[in-house]
Amino acid sequence: MFILKAVSDDSDFAIKYAQSNEAKRLKLMNVIKQDKHKVFKGFIEPNTEDEIVTLKNYIDDNEIKDYKAIELAQKADLMDAYEYAYRLLSNEIHISPSVISQYFILNQNGDIVEVQYSPQTNDINQIIGTLIYIVIVSIECMAKVFELDVDKKIDELQKKLLELKELQK
Repeated sequence: MFILKAVSDDSDFAIKYAQSNEAKRLKLMNVIKQDKHKVFKGFIEPNTEDEIVTLKNYIDDNEIKDYKAIELAQKADLMDAYEYAYRLLSNEIHISPSVISQYFILNQNGDIVEVQYSPQTNDINQIIGTLIYIVIVSIECMAKVFELDVDKKIDELQKKLLELKELQK
């Protein structure tokens, strides 16, 4: 969502973001080069030092950088979404104590007695609402890029969603 909004708002940034793949590629090349345990040996050819230096010079000469999610959110003017939606959804994707504890059933002593095959999400309304928000922002971005007039339809959708939210109370 952050990338889509940032590039749909600024075509010059779209080019910069596309170039950022070179910075990611350089990071990966260096990881492979420094592979002490030979994890990649046999199925990924390490790049030569000349290839790495050439890419680094290209990145430096063209001021290419790798963007972090928070930078993309700032560029897209979506820091509120970053602070809430990104953190909420990241917590569901990445392992954390609160996420992994959903899989465990404990006895009265606090010992794990069972592991569930799927998590039990208590805040499903928050997650679904957040995902709907992401979809709406994405539609707005695509409408901007393709010059579509969907503002009225998006407003109607948002009103219906608010009505639905009121019914849940």
